[in-house]
Amino acid sequence: RIVYSNAGHPPVVLLHNDGEIELLTEGGGVIGLGGLLPFSEASRDLREGDRIILYTDGVVEHRNAAGEFYGQERLYGMLSRFRDLGIEEMLSRVLESVTEFGGDERLRDDVSLLGIHFKGRGGRRPGS
Repeated sequence: RIVYSNAGHPPVVLLHNDGEIELLTEGGGVIGLGGLLPFSEASRDLREGDRIILYTDGVVEHRNAAGEFYGQERLYGMLSRFRDLGIEEMLSRVLESVTEFGGDERLRDDVSLLGIHFKGRGGRRPGS
């Protein structure tokens, strides 16, 4: 089970093992603007094989020469496409997709991706 709260950031992507994408949007406004704001929390149960993907807005707001945004739908499509790869390789392929989409356009904003692969409760024994 995870407990989360967004603070004006792009929604966290919960990529289920079967390819279903769930957006985790619960939260509040941007941290640091206008003083203290209340933040709400939510929780989700994870299933074996689920992946949590966090990203900065620079990923979806990267533009190509025609001025088009990379966009959330393209991001979600790439995450689904590469879901059978290891988490590191999956994120590398998504980053390649972002930079290829932009062509000669340089990245103008921070582009960060973080992925967590939930492998389940079982597995390793203490000391192994």
